[in-house]
Amino acid sequence: MARVRDKDSAEAAVPVIMRLARELPTWGQGFAALPPLDEETQSTLEKRYLPIINQLNERIQIQADRIAAAEFYGSENLPAALVKLVNSVQ
Repeated sequence: MARVRDKDSAEAAVPVIMRLARELPTWGQGFAALPPLDEETQSTLEKRYLPIINQLNERIQIQADRIAAAEFYGSENLPAALVKLVNSVQ
């Protein structure tokens, strides 16, 4: 998303975003199929990775706000792809 700076780069981002929208649910299902973690392991992983995940979410939000403020650089496909991506992970 950081590379989206004009209509051409907005359109070029669409296939990548659509691929992610297809792949993320499968990735999540793979995690859901794993056996549950014990409390200590879960706590350790949360302490280690939750700050990284939160930082990534902040970066994504900043880019999404920038792209939306630029009215998706005139792309009609980019907003639809982003909606599909968001819906795929909910």
